[in-house]
Amino acid sequence: MILFGRVRMLLLRTIAYLIDSFILFILVIAGFQSFLLITGLHPFIGRHLYSISGNELHIWLFASIIIPVYMYFVTMFNTRAQATLGMRAARLQINTPGRIGIGGAMLRALIMLVPWELTHIALSYPKPFWVHHHLQSPLLYIALSLTCLYWLLPLLNLHGKSIHDFITGTIIIRWHMPSIKKP
Repeated sequence: MILFGRVRMLLLRTIAYLIDSFILFILVIAGFQSFLLITGLHPFIGRHLYSISGNELHIWLFASIIIPVYMYFVTMFNTRAQATLGMRAARLQINTPGRIGIGGAMLRALIMLVPWELTHIALSYPKPFWVHHHLQSPLLYIALSLTCLYWLLPLLNLHGKSIHDFITGTIIIRWHMPSIKKP
């Protein structure tokens, strides 16, 4: 029965993450990147793909994807609800002895995004992935392994904690709306 509860929580966390990923895709990729392309402000417009260096690609990915995604998670974790929009939809929230605070929110988001950043580094160096087909990079395997660990760890401990939960001293709980008392 305990394992079923952990599987259920992991499923809810996964649903919340997928909702957040969809929101971030719409805002960051479809929204922000499209805006830059349409307005001509995208730094790679008019350049041949093979002229873009690994450094340029990595800086662009970091500035235009990692930072906005990081800010989304930090902002949402630090709200009164202590939950992202996806977590709210799945009725989950971060539980801590007190409030998570900005420092805890920053650390939690930073740890969560390590596999993303490792993937971006692996796809950018030594040359962008479309120039030098290095999808066999050890960093990609490390990022994939970390992602699997992030998802499997909650099944292997009593409180369903992942790496970022252990490091920040948080736990994800079901959020139940307070009942409305009728007069």
